[in-house]
Amino acid sequence: MTTSVPPKAMNPRKTARQGRSAATVDAIVEAAARILEAAGPSGYTTNAIAQRAGVSVGSLYQYFPNKDAITRALICGSAWKRDPGSGVIGVEK
Repeated sequence: MTTSVPPKAMNPRKTARQGRSAATVDAIVEAAARILEAAGPSGYTTNAIAQRAGVSVGSLYQYFPNKDAITRALICGSAWKRDPGSGVIGVEK
């Protein structure tokens, strides 16, 4: 049995190691979830994600090479969950 390895472009550029960096990554992924929920795929751009997260586009690209990598973090991130009651996606505390 072989396992597929995601393309490099789907992986985060760097790992958030400090609290402030982790908060930035969390804000980016949370913003992505909110934009997808509110605007759908047509409003899902890196500029919109960065603006909603309150970070510059350059900061977003420090952690994610493209929006596909953000989507992957949103879907696969172990810290993310969907609340069954509200349907809201958020950070598991």
